[in-house]
Amino acid sequence: MIQLIVSSTSEKQILEIAELLIKERYVIDLNILPNHKRLSLENEKIISSDLFLLTGKTK
Repeated sequence: MIQLIVSSTSEKQILEIAELLIKERYVIDLNILPNHKRLSLENEKIISSDLFLLTGKTK
């Protein structure tokens, strides 16, 4: 079994990836988690952004 984690700022992109993974039977189940915060340091400034997380696992 392999655990998969994908993040994106685009819900549409996450849904497209999820659909592909399920249709092609690359994963046995998926979870889509909205409204996750990411903090990063860019040019000495802390930047906050919202992310969608997609988690899944293979057989």
